[in-house]
Amino acid sequence: MKTLIFMFLTGFLMTCNKKEITSTCNANTDYTKDAGQARKWIVGDWKLVRVTTMIPNPTVANVVLKFSDTGQVSTSKDDKLTATNTYQIADVQGNLVLKTDAESTGENWYVRNPIVRICSSELFLDGGIAYDGPGYTFQRIK
Repeated sequence: MKTLIFMFLTGFLMTCNKKEITSTCNANTDYTKDAGQARKWIVGDWKLVRVTTMIPNPTVANVVLKFSDTGQVSTSKDDKLTATNTYQIADVQGNLVLKTDAESTGENWYVRNPIVRICSSELFLDGGIAYDGPGYTFQRIK
């Protein structure tokens, strides 16, 4: 009976069609620690591709962040503008931080002062994953 259950579970797991999103950047060499470089790279459109949480298989919403070179970030969900905030990137004790005027209401929770890891094609916003907070991975679309 145990063998039958093991074979069933193995077959089931092998047939799961899980889409894996791989990083386009090497964590050791591609992410910048320079605030000036991060300010240049962040300008553009970024699509949410992965959510990192303690909850297994979290929903990845259809979210796009648009960063301008004038210090504005717009959040769109399902192609509808949900928030516009000001932003700046600051070096705080060796970490790059996205400082915004986002409040705890609405759909701007992606940009509420997270730590930033960025390379030319990938943006990771860390909302406190070391303390069970969320992390968001975005890929450049423009």
